Amino acid sequence: MAKVEESGREVYRVSSKPDQIFPVASITKLLVAAAVITTIENIAPNEREGDPYFRFKGIQDQTLSLLHNLQKTSARDKMRALPESPTLYHLLVHDRGLPSFNHLLLAPDGTLIMNSSDLLDEVLPPFFRKGESMKAMEHTPKYSNINYCAVALAVEAL
Repeated sequence: MAKVEESGREVYRVSSKPDQIFPVASITKLLVAAAVITTIENIAPNEREGDPYFRFKGIQDQTLSLLHNLQKTSARDKMRALPESPTLYHLLVHDRGLPSFNHLLLAPDGTLIMNSSDLLDEVLPPFFRKGESMKAMEHTPKYSNINYCAVALAVEAL
């Protein structure tokens, strides 16, 4: 798709390739939050067991680690409890969660450095120096892109 001025000059072109990644930045947080909260609060309560959205019923109050671990059978794949036990809702509204790890997730040009399994292996387990506890991460700024990566992991687990 392209936008062309009356003079015929092309102003911009947008790719229609399905694998194209668009750098839309933090605006996607609003879209993700709206979609997840709408599903939880408006759609899931009306669903019956077996319906596609039924599994989202009441998840806003579940901790991230519990949601992520629902379908995991191997201890290696399970996430341990995070500081302050953030729920899905806490992560969506940046009330609790993980401090910013953007430098670990993205290269300076914005390309991804990690995938979701890297995130679980390297960031969500102990991101602190040896001898420090998870308490060291409490009371840090919570506005963080990684919180939305964690939301994605929880939704994928459902």
